[in-house]
Amino acid sequence: MSEIETFQGFIVHAWPDLRRNRLYCVGRLIGRGRLSDRRSFAAIEETWRPYIHVFASDRDRALSLLASLQIEETNTELAAFSGAERLCCLRFPRYGDRAKAAALLENAAIQSPDAGIKPADLFLMERYIRGPVLLRGRASPGRRLDLVIREPEFSAPEQAAAVFLRAASIDIETDVTSGVIRAIGIAWTDELTARPGGQDSVADNGMGQNAAVTPNEPFIKGLVRVLSLGEHTETSAEPPVKNIFFHADERALLAAFIGDVRRIDPDVLTGWNFLDFDFPRLVERCDHWGLSFTVGRSTEPAKFFPGEAPGSDGALQWRRRSAAAIVPGRQVLDALRIVRAGTWGSGTASGGGARGSWGDTSGFTLEAVSRAVLGEGKIIHSSGEEKIAELDRLYAADLRRFGEYCLRDAELVLRILAKTGLFRLTLERASLTGVSLDKAWTSVVSFERIYGTELRRKGIVPPPPDPDADVSGAAGGTVLDPLPGLFENVAVFDFRSLYPTIMRTFNIDSLAHRRAGAEKEPPIVAPNGAVFSRRPGLLPSLIAEYFAARRIALDTGDSIAAQVYKILMNSFYGVLGTGACRYGRTELAGSITSFARKWLLFSRDWFTEQGFRVLYGDTDSLFVETGFGDSAVYADFEKRCGDLAGELNRRITKKIRAE
Repeated sequence: MSEIETFQGFIVHAWPDLRRNRLYCVGRLIGRGRLSDRRSFAAIEETWRPYIHVFASDRDRALSLLASLQIEETNTELAAFSGAERLCCLRFPRYGDRAKAAALLENAAIQSPDAGIKPADLFLMERYIRGPVLLRGRASPGRRLDLVIREPEFSAPEQAAAVFLRAASIDIETDVTSGVIRAIGIAWTDELTARPGGQDSVADNGMGQNAAVTPNEPFIKGLVRVLSLGEHTETSAEPPVKNIFFHADERALLAAFIGDVRRIDPDVLTGWNFLDFDFPRLVERCDHWGLSFTVGRSTEPAKFFPGEAPGSDGALQWRRRSAAAIVPGRQVLDALRIVRAGTWGSGTASGGGARGSWGDTSGFTLEAVSRAVLGEGKIIHSSGEEKIAELDRLYAADLRRFGEYCLRDAELVLRILAKTGLFRLTLERASLTGVSLDKAWTSVVSFERIYGTELRRKGIVPPPPDPDADVSGAAGGTVLDPLPGLFENVAVFDFRSLYPTIMRTFNIDSLAHRRAGAEKEPPIVAPNGAVFSRRPGLLPSLIAEYFAARRIALDTGDSIAAQVYKILMNSFYGVLGTGACRYGRTELAGSITSFARKWLLFSRDWFTEQGFRVLYGDTDSLFVETGFGDSAVYADFEKRCGDLAGELNRRITKKIRAE
């Protein structure tokens, strides 16, 4: 028997093995990912039992409803979110029974704080694991991966070790008439999570040629499989090109591709518009030929879920606004979605949006983004019907060039994700929030995971989701009427991280709001009337932690980590104002904007009292005419404005403490 060892790594995907439940009463949970030494692993947990909490007032009805299932009622040390209700914990020997119980409770309108949370997420939240993991157990060689760790102890590492996830970018070319796949290109690298910098190197570009690699260019390997329909022959005048393989039929091409993915063993599958085109087409063609699409780290086939509009189907249903996929042991990321989210939604890691940083990325086509980010594009630059016709001609005349075109598209995706830092930004977001990589850019899911984990530290369960909650959001930022005209020597005074700062200062927090009035001390009252307990809330301490971590990241030049903290802090306001979030309440978001209005108007009035003219104001900033003439030197301008900012901060501090 092997000795117990300690490993550090990153859990890419965790899920219950439902098939084993059919044979044994004891279920098991599987976590798969990558170790810090770059080996892939599976950690198998067989002793933990899934559970559901119900309120004591619903206990008898719930037990009667679930009488046909195996249940063990156990004591719980967890408290309800309200602080007033008692909870009962129902444990299940099988994951399948837990899923049935959750559906039965939902249909009977019996509320539960955690029935809608996946068992794997509950397990990881109990141990405060957010991706990076410390494992102790006995290891042995595995199938479809390097190591299997049995009887593991899971814990969160005090300091996460660097883990280099392997990403594989896939691109397919099809016959638009028949749907037949003509070529599949796959490019892969372990370097997308590396920080920018390092020495230039020379790497094989997958086409049998050496290419210079700049500090932000990853070392990429690649291959492409092309459907030749039995007509392709090698010629002595055209030597073979490395890593281009030809197949006489589509079934053989698909089978070889499935083998490629297993052999490469990526943690992440990606591609451009991958979930809306390439992935479903691969699933469809495998189904056509009777091939099991087993591209994961198990014998279970990958699954595709078409996009659908959200409906009133209860809290337990995963509402997919867009297509999604499950590949056991891996994650599927659509590079197009990441670029859209990471550029327009929050700015790139280098500090700007797509247009501001790179130029025009109209339509977010691979050609446009590649040229904007990398300064180069695809082998064929046309689009629409012209592109289809050109590809048809190339396929008929030059299969090698056609294969190169396909592989280059796959490579461009990896280079874009490396150059922008968006892959590492995605990993950092997942590691900070605890959500899986494919959910890293979601605001509500990320917030619920962060807040739920912090509640767990306090021994509290989340509130049950309320699909009928009437959450109207909150009024936008305060805008002052501008004074028209052309003005000279204007200073802009800006509140730093206004909304997160307000949340820290006035204890704006879901738990503090829910439990306001439970203490003897009078609550904090926001200008919109919302009340908050004075007992320190969870969000203020989280934001303080993020502020400090962001400062360290900025001081050490890690712009990607700094961006992660900024994005998360700024997302909290919007999340608290949406009914899609179980913590969302109109008065919560409204308290933030009402405080923002209070202090913007307070600042305007103070400047006016000092004899300055306020020309304009918007949400978190004021434009103030300084009165300096053109003869003033910049040092005088800077000193006066600095003194004004310092005095205004002191006045605000004094008023806050007085009130």
